[in-house]
Amino acid sequence: MRALAFILLLMSAGAAPAQTYDLLLRNGFDVPAEGPANDAQASRFLTQASFGPTLSDIARLRALGYHTWLDQQLSTPPTRIDAYLLAVQAQGDPLFQNARMEGWFRNAVIAPDQLRQRVAYAYSQIFVVSDFGGGLENETRGLSRFYDMLASRAFSSYRGLLEDVTLSPIMGQYLSMRGNRRPNVALNVRPDENYAREILQLFSVGLIKLNLDGSPILLNSLPVPTYDQFAVKGFAHVFTGWNFGNCDGFEFCGAGWPDAVGWRQPMRAFASFHHVEPDADADNNVLLDGFVRPNGGTPEGNMAIALNNIANHPNVGPFIARRLIQNLVSSNPSPAYIARIAAVFNSSGAGVRGDMAAVVRAILLDSEARSGHLLAPGTFGKLREPLLRLTHYWRAFDARSADGKFQYWNPESPFGQGPNRSPSVFNFYLPDYRRPGEISNLGLYSPEFQITTETFITRTANEFFAFTERQHLGSGFNCSTCITADFRPFQALAATPANLVAALNTVLMSGQMSAFMRTTLIDHLNTIPNSGGNDTGGRNRTWEAVHLIMTSPEYVVQK
Repeated sequence: MRALAFILLLMSAGAAPAQTYDLLLRNGFDVPAEGPANDAQASRFLTQASFGPTLSDIARLRALGYHTWLDQQLSTPPTRIDAYLLAVQAQGDPLFQNARMEGWFRNAVIAPDQLRQRVAYAYSQIFVVSDFGGGLENETRGLSRFYDMLASRAFSSYRGLLEDVTLSPIMGQYLSMRGNRRPNVALNVRPDENYAREILQLFSVGLIKLNLDGSPILLNSLPVPTYDQFAVKGFAHVFTGWNFGNCDGFEFCGAGWPDAVGWRQPMRAFASFHHVEPDADADNNVLLDGFVRPNGGTPEGNMAIALNNIANHPNVGPFIARRLIQNLVSSNPSPAYIARIAAVFNSSGAGVRGDMAAVVRAILLDSEARSGHLLAPGTFGKLREPLLRLTHYWRAFDARSADGKFQYWNPESPFGQGPNRSPSVFNFYLPDYRRPGEISNLGLYSPEFQITTETFITRTANEFFAFTERQHLGSGFNCSTCITADFRPFQALAATPANLVAALNTVLMSGQMSAFMRTTLIDHLNTIPNSGGNDTGGRNRTWEAVHLIMTSPEYVVQK
């Protein structure tokens, strides 16, 4: 704590990260030998583990070391969007999806539980729900509660996370499990298979059986399906008899008006609408790998049997490992990387299966995460999602609005994505998407390229131009609701463009700017007067440098 207080004192006095680190050494503090060894390494780690590095976070990570920083983040309680919505409501403002968006951006940019929020965002692209469909357009607090649940469960057990997702009325509505009922031949009623299909394909085991390293298991040179239609049918029968938690009966029961309490609590079971008895079609009881669910039981007990059947399947480790690695670290993790993380999923250091805290720690500290850009520069890395480019920008330059809100309500318009705004349950892009051309020819995956169209490339570049050129302190652009960046710590370096570029290279590109880009950028900045006209102390050089970096191909590819 003494070291942390010293860091904060130095940062408040304007010390740069490297200066802070050196002063810690000179003042007798113990600085971890484990790393990061320099500011660039710290920035790169934080790019993977947060919504973007800041100068103060770089210094703090260097002082604490990877393990202590992770320990603190894993134990930091969740910052909840719903708490923000309640504050908005207390002010007498209506709760529409724009308030949810404000709460999400607020957490992404300034919440202290950065790792938890970042992992929750990764989960939200696996366990997908969306206000763009499924009748969720008006369920602001319900959607926020769903996201808060992902954050709360970020470092708990996968099995517990899967159960909370399954019992969420938001998911129940989105994938039509809520109100699903037992078969009735006379009424031509059959259990809905929507959730049964997606929990298998997208949330847990995938379509084909996997080795520990994520490679397909082959039989006669062909992939082996993980499940068949009989399994889907079996799970559909299990997932019957659930409705809103505030319902007294099953039929004709809704949660009430938008944002009623039923949207904010787990669904409850109604045994008389659950499939329990033997059926003429015995295949109704078949789950994964031919496991036969016993007849009888309760809705709760049968769901537990089904979720255990899923969570204990050998595919879950490599399937979830690959998805999280792709979202946090690299689109093309090596088979060995996937296998190492899958092994941790199967059994943590404490012998626990599905310990997501252990999984997240292993993903971020793996040798490939820390050195993959050096060991395999041709295949390592990922395209930065547009939304993460925005949060990185706002965090790096301490962006705030005069009214304290983050009123950026429709990010999908310029960026092609917004939190819990996917066009379908398949997310904004597919994990196996391969951009046609060189990437596909090399057999590589490029998920985020699926939304990298000519339209959104242009819109994103234009949006960042507007942000950097106008919405920063000293620009003269007056807007109380606009989220405004503070370039002043960097403007102080603008008299010497090489120093300015070096600082921006650290916080934005983790020190990975090529010599060609650095030289080109410095030469260009030298053509811009450092004062005079509408400039004040290097403001023009700074905003243009930031804009050019953040719209450059080198920045857009996260290494």
